[in-house]
Amino acid sequence: MKKTILVAMCVGWLVGLAGAELSLNGLFTDHMVLQRGQEVPVWGVAEPGAKITLEFAGQKKMATAKPDGSWRTRLDPMTASSKARSLTVRSSIKSEQLVLKNILVGDVWVLTGQSNMAREFRTYAWLMEELPSLETDEHIRWFKIKSDTTSDEPTKEIVIDPAFKGSWRESSLDLLPVFSPAGHFFGIHRYKQNGVPLGLMYAARGATMANSWVPRSVLESRPEYALFLDPEKNNNYKPKNGKPNPLRPVALYNGTIHPLIPFGIKGVLWYQGESDSRYADVYRRLFPDLIRNWRASWGQGDFPFVFAQLSSNKDRNWSAAFEPKESSWAWLREAQTFALDEPNTSMIVAYDLGEWEDIHPQNKEEVGRRFALAVAAMEGETVIARGPAYKGHEIRKRRMLLSFDNARGELRANEVRMNKNKGLAPGSDSEAFVLPADQLSGFIVCGPDRVFHEATAVLGPNGNTVIVESPEVAEPVAARYAWATFALANLSDQSGLPALPFRTDDFPMPALTAKKKPKKTAE
Repeated sequence: MKKTILVAMCVGWLVGLAGAELSLNGLFTDHMVLQRGQEVPVWGVAEPGAKITLEFAGQKKMATAKPDGSWRTRLDPMTASSKARSLTVRSSIKSEQLVLKNILVGDVWVLTGQSNMAREFRTYAWLMEELPSLETDEHIRWFKIKSDTTSDEPTKEIVIDPAFKGSWRESSLDLLPVFSPAGHFFGIHRYKQNGVPLGLMYAARGATMANSWVPRSVLESRPEYALFLDPEKNNNYKPKNGKPNPLRPVALYNGTIHPLIPFGIKGVLWYQGESDSRYADVYRRLFPDLIRNWRASWGQGDFPFVFAQLSSNKDRNWSAAFEPKESSWAWLREAQTFALDEPNTSMIVAYDLGEWEDIHPQNKEEVGRRFALAVAAMEGETVIARGPAYKGHEIRKRRMLLSFDNARGELRANEVRMNKNKGLAPGSDSEAFVLPADQLSGFIVCGPDRVFHEATAVLGPNGNTVIVESPEVAEPVAARYAWATFALANLSDQSGLPALPFRTDDFPMPALTAKKKPKKTAE
């Protein structure tokens, strides 16, 4: 990126300039939110040797600028506060002073991943029609890193989206068109749950694979990651429009995530995985490695990491069914669950919110609500945040009896409506795929030949079991649920939240290689 562009767009890290004026890192601006309940690092640049005094909320902290001009201090843990206060920083040299205004204390979340987090509000036509009636709140603050902010080396330069004018901003209808719908609706639901101010940091980019969001050290740590660092095997190394490809390995970690560290945060909301579907076997290790690396880099312990499981969409050449009855998206959904072995993680289920033609489902409000429920549950609040989960099974002649835990009340079938056509309000499509609330769907079973067939499913007599069978399977050995790219499935409980996708078998994952387009034959 040209220096002139950086000067215009970056507010930030000016280390190494002799005689530098007093400045704060670009993450610290008016209208920001500081993280409650933990020490909060604050840093910037000043004349080397300058004595720095920082004052906020009755605290006074000192620091000394190092020979390269950098300085850092920490505020003591604070309780949440909706009171707008000022932060003052002074330098002993030239009596320099900076004052940041309208600062709250609450919870700061990083919104990251690919397009289902990154795609802006203005790309959803029906939501834009609803815009005047939507809620915002002055206690919810937004910060947005410009999309495509990449680097081949770790950087501390903060590149703020031009619409945000170099600053944190109060949430507003004026800015909503360029913010994340999933992030916005999470903020609205979460603030209603506990009244704690929120800072939402948009740091996402569409079409990305997980290898773009980790440092090189992670990709060098396991032999199965080598393919991502091979320019011959990874097409994302190729320039795009004559410029470095923003999707290249490590580039988004270096340019978008690394600059945020060690800003005090509550946790991360992650929505990504579509682009990794053909690498589901690798993702089951890479995604947990990403979580561990980010936590280690931030140095704030095992902060909450909440992620969305893939929703539903029709098969595409790059995410398609690879063998009869197989789906790379189903395997990727399972791969995502391996991250639940990491402490303080949670997953929201979203297969029932998908759409046939649109890989970007319209119902981002429900995604945001489920994120908020997951966060509330992790905080120990009295909410139901997860639907039924498979527990075990029994085989009774031609039938399989599936049992579940985590069910709230008796199991039931939800009505599910998933649009076929693009750009319509959730469930409003006259051609929508509809599952009625009086019939369970989404189950398949197989016999010893391991060929799966659609199964009928009924609720068992005790309220927490499902009985499945197929006339084509005389000796069932395994069952699966919501195991498809477009998962028409509707098992739930009294909470209304969908059951987690599952399989009862341990069959090996098939080799996932993209479908080849048929060759054209001469007429």
